[in-house]
Amino acid sequence: MTEAAQPIGTGTGAKDKTRRIAGLPFLGVVRTVALLLLILLLLIRLLDPLPVRLVRLRSFDMMQTMDIARQPPNRAVVVDIDEASLREFGQWPWPRTLLAELITKIGDAGAAAIGLDMVFPEPDRFSPALLAKDIGTLDAETRRLMLQAPSNDTAFANAIARAPVVLAMGLTNNPAEPMAGGERPTSPVALLGTDPEPFLPKFPGVVRNLPELDASARGRGLISHLPDVDGLIRQVPAFVISEGAIWPALSIEVGRVAAGEQTHILAAGQEGVREIGLGKFRIPTGRDGLIWLRFSAFDPGRYISVSEVMARDDLTELFDGRMVFLGTSAVGLRDIRAIPIGGAVPGVEVHAQIADSLASGQYLVRPATARAIEIAAAIVLSLILMAYVPRLGAMRALALGGTTIVLLTVAAVLLFRQQGLLFDVTFPAMTSFAVFLVVGFGNYLREQNEQRAIRNAFGQYLSPTMVATLASQPDKLTLGGETKEMSFMFSDVRGFTALSESHQSDPQSVTALMNRLLTPISDAILSNGGTIDKYMGDCVMAFWNAPLADERHAAHAGQAALAMLAALDGVNDALAAEAEESGRPFVPLRLGVGINTGTCVVGNMGTPFRFDYTVMGDAVNVASRLEGLSKLYGLDAILGSKTAQAIGEELAVLEIDLIAVKGKAIPEHVFTLIGDGTVAASAPFRALAAKQAEMLARFRAGAWEPARHLVDELEGMDHAPLPLYRLYRERIAHFEANPPPPGWGGAVEAESK
Repeated sequence: MTEAAQPIGTGTGAKDKTRRIAGLPFLGVVRTVALLLLILLLLIRLLDPLPVRLVRLRSFDMMQTMDIARQPPNRAVVVDIDEASLREFGQWPWPRTLLAELITKIGDAGAAAIGLDMVFPEPDRFSPALLAKDIGTLDAETRRLMLQAPSNDTAFANAIARAPVVLAMGLTNNPAEPMAGGERPTSPVALLGTDPEPFLPKFPGVVRNLPELDASARGRGLISHLPDVDGLIRQVPAFVISEGAIWPALSIEVGRVAAGEQTHILAAGQEGVREIGLGKFRIPTGRDGLIWLRFSAFDPGRYISVSEVMARDDLTELFDGRMVFLGTSAVGLRDIRAIPIGGAVPGVEVHAQIADSLASGQYLVRPATARAIEIAAAIVLSLILMAYVPRLGAMRALALGGTTIVLLTVAAVLLFRQQGLLFDVTFPAMTSFAVFLVVGFGNYLREQNEQRAIRNAFGQYLSPTMVATLASQPDKLTLGGETKEMSFMFSDVRGFTALSESHQSDPQSVTALMNRLLTPISDAILSNGGTIDKYMGDCVMAFWNAPLADERHAAHAGQAALAMLAALDGVNDALAAEAEESGRPFVPLRLGVGINTGTCVVGNMGTPFRFDYTVMGDAVNVASRLEGLSKLYGLDAILGSKTAQAIGEELAVLEIDLIAVKGKAIPEHVFTLIGDGTVAASAPFRALAAKQAEMLARFRAGAWEPARHLVDELEGMDHAPLPLYRLYRERIAHFEANPPPPGWGGAVEAESK
């Protein structure tokens, strides 16, 4: 076997280079980069920026949504100021005598506690004395009687005193002002452990009720929610510090009154708040005293309209022993809150669900050790991938990592459902996947370098014409070049990486596969008078009209492209048969070819010690861009306008677009190669070319509907490049929705190389 006939990569130098590339130093660099990435991601997790928090919160939302069918004991009832109630009793606010009657009926029915989801900081404007001052047409006696009548607030306060009522307060960022009425009552809180003040949320002031009402209530609680950064309510502060006092949430205070407890217990340590206590109940919280809400499905059955309550005599069945919240679902009163299980609910629903969770013990807990466990999982999983991806290969390592992540997810979901524990699997999953990408890409580079070493060995072989020229004219091996018009080809194999991966268990087969693939492609180029310049990855670069003159260089480049595509069909047929025999999946290979004609400098480039016979010029770069455009159009061969003009009618070429390739400001007409001269002379192709020209003219004139109809006709014609018409359908739809600027001539700009 002569040297020129040796298979690719069988030389000792290529083997040694492959061994060096695949050795430990290369893997060490990849793993070092992966380790640095892991450290960076861990630092980001410790800083916990907004995007990281949002992803974590959304994962918790997903678990809540999966668990939405859960129904806790429904001890909380909502007496609803709904649209029907507003129609019956008038617009809000109502006279407090009506509220007094409502509270009395609920209390007499045996409610364990009544939480009012509203604040009454001002006197009732319907009180007789206030009305007497506002009505100027009253006679003196009526005015005197109204001024002496008891206020509605007194009647309301008396009703509150007779029932287990908890009044609401609101948080405000305005500093507290001295209030009339002397010392005001606070909510009883007993502290256990260290002072919780450094950890609890703080606000300058609270909006309180009238002193007369405040003094009559059994308890006071806050109704202001603290939504997360995305506006959803997932946690509520169990306690807040304001005006020098610790105030509980309304639902927490309602729970205390319903349980008959005299005080709350707030336990804290050096790490923050640990839990709150209500008699025998212990509710764990976050270090800042926030309670995670475990939402159940919205239950319209817990809502009872005020109009229904006022119309019924016996309410014991509805309210006896239950926690009752008076709130509103009326849209006009704008007390609507967004929750993570989808949609929005009345604000009073949040209080009722918290009360239900406390009564049933079905609440959520994010353990203090959760972050450490999540970080440890990310580290372990990432280190496993660093160790095994180079050994197992990309697909097996991805399966290993994916299986581990699935197991972690299942564990997190089970802990959520059974124990109410919140663990974040998104950080370990995303971190390990990022590490996998780095190590996998390093593996890919290693494999590409191995393939490049093999192709470089093949690329040292010259075309027969080049050998003959150099043998007869040794002076060609001196530095220098000449300017001339030439045709250039870039071809790239699609799907080779996937096919190589299917052979990863047998590295020698990859070498053989490269031989089988590049040999017929190279033969097609050489047999049509081309010179192979170099092999770059899966890409072959060739040119015509040098070193020997070739007046028909454009046509010969086109004929070489057709021969290459035909040779590839034969390779695919053989690979399909072998894949079927061995039980491997078959991945067909495709070829993308770009051909351009133009002026360049050709000759020996380099130094006196090392040089290559090659070409340089803008026309060469355009040929490379045209090869890249074959992916955009979904076609095998893309030709520049000069190449198409030079070919004439020797081959069947069809104009497909007017496009500015990457790096070029002036658009160029580009063509595709349909077939040989027989196809070019055929009536079906001539009809196709005429119809294609008409469609392009309509498209460039902005006549979208006629252009679409012509696309429909083209798709049914012989030799039609079908992927091209799918692209034009998308373009027409885009321009119909987003018209191009005035004066547009139909040119588009390539977004990638």
